[in-house]
Amino acid sequence: MEVAVVGGGVLGCSAALHLKLRGCESIALIERDRIGAGTSSAGAGLLARWSAGFVQAWGDDEQALETYGLDCYRELSARGYEIGFKETGVLFLGSHRVTGRRSLLPLMRHCALDDRSVLTPAEVEQLTEGFVRASGVAGGVFDRRGGQVSAPAAARALARRFSELGGEDIEHEPVRFVRVGRTGGFVLETETRLVTCETLVVAAGAWTNAILSAFGTWLPLVPLVATRLSTEPMPMPPTLPALQFCDGRRVYLRRNDKRLTWGCAYERAPRYAFVEDEPPYPLNGLSFDCIADMERASHQLAEAIPALSGSRTARATHGAPCFTADLKPMIGELPSVPGLFVLAGDNYAGVTHAPGAGRLLAELVTGAQDTSVDPYPYRPGRFDDEYRNGAEVVSGMRVTAARTVLAARTGAT
Repeated sequence: MEVAVVGGGVLGCSAALHLKLRGCESIALIERDRIGAGTSSAGAGLLARWSAGFVQAWGDDEQALETYGLDCYRELSARGYEIGFKETGVLFLGSHRVTGRRSLLPLMRHCALDDRSVLTPAEVEQLTEGFVRASGVAGGVFDRRGGQVSAPAAARALARRFSELGGEDIEHEPVRFVRVGRTGGFVLETETRLVTCETLVVAAGAWTNAILSAFGTWLPLVPLVATRLSTEPMPMPPTLPALQFCDGRRVYLRRNDKRLTWGCAYERAPRYAFVEDEPPYPLNGLSFDCIADMERASHQLAEAIPALSGSRTARATHGAPCFTADLKPMIGELPSVPGLFVLAGDNYAGVTHAPGAGRLLAELVTGAQDTSVDPYPYRPGRFDDEYRNGAEVVSGMRVTAARTVLAARTGAT
């Protein structure tokens, strides 16, 4: 086998597909369960140019990843893959409080982007057909290029395209052990087979460090539990854009057929359950204490979105996206193990960034001279020994977020 990709989430599936598109002949995509069953199954599925003012730690390279991602999902949908792709735009909102007005300033700086505009509260209400009330918001920034997909369906579509091009899709095969081969390359042992490969790509999300431990390596990646809620059916405009509040608990919402899928930041259990411990698979038995806290956050938006504050939760799903101290992904070869590449650290934007991140990973594996974006900021070894445990990574994340938000808001005033 030329390349083995471990991890059948949206990142791993993208890496496998782009390796195939770059001419790798023999590739195996290995997933412990079914494709898209891990954290991708709980993905919010919002697609946006997050780097243009929402995540201040990101810049032009991340925007290139995001633009490519939007184009990739549009193409998959046009090819007939059922991924729930809807290009209804993303409406970034600020609450009617002072913090809401301030939170929109960095996004307003990027309104020179195509298809992005600043909206008054009245225009927000008009765009959403009254679903968002003018009295509850300070205004909005509407990005018409944004949209949504079903994250697990997107992973399956990427894997299906990979298989149609001749890739080998191996599901329900947990990797039990991996080692360097006696004559080079790698040997992977699953429940029923041995897989040998020249190059190994680890894209196992929250379980990345569990695989890398066989090489005596630990990367400063922290899985933080994120929870997505779905409401019972409710009336909503058919053209409702995805909604993302920029202040407070950063509530996000999108229409999912007749239901509203939403989530927000929270600090209660099980948010930090795996800062120091490997997550179990599947993510069963986790606390749902966070739901009451999340619902309180929705009630705080009653003036802006009355339908949300009066809704009932029908389903809750946990995922464990991985975070890094500088809020950038890890994409590249592991310095200590030649031939072993890592694709990890989605920092909440795994679905949007997955196509572009997978393309960059494939370019690095195949030795491209001119990569689509600069790989240097994403190199896995960039932290050296700066972070020794998960708690230090979490602290670094908070410092990065606070510093970049302050810089962006200062520059926007």
